[in-house]
Amino acid sequence: MLFSERYGYEPQKPLQVESMDVDLKTAIHNCLRIYELENKSDMGDNLYLEIWSKFFLMDIDIYYKYDFNILYIQNIIKDKYIKLQWFGVYDYLEFYVEHFSFYKDVIIRELNNFFEQYNFA
Repeated sequence: MLFSERYGYEPQKPLQVESMDVDLKTAIHNCLRIYELENKSDMGDNLYLEIWSKFFLMDIDIYYKYDFNILYIQNIIKDKYIKLQWFGVYDYLEFYVEHFSFYKDVIIRELNNFFEQYNFA
């Protein structure tokens, strides 16, 4: 809980059940991206290919057309992630953790910290 919430300057975020606000969705995305950047050598080049072709089921030929420009690929994936409904974000998290579980416990611990911070049930 933030200082402003603890001392009543800002209302505490409502408990999020069967919903997800933009702050939480962004926090989850940021948590995963920080993990990726810190563990880039362990992630390999397959991370985005797996998400692209197996989670979002996008045409792999388009991926290979642009794979030299990983920022383009990341932006398309991020745009699709942002459009997911709350339960789709959980599908994404399950996929991510199961397919890239080198440090599964670390990712889960970090995500649980975000869930607590953003008052997610």
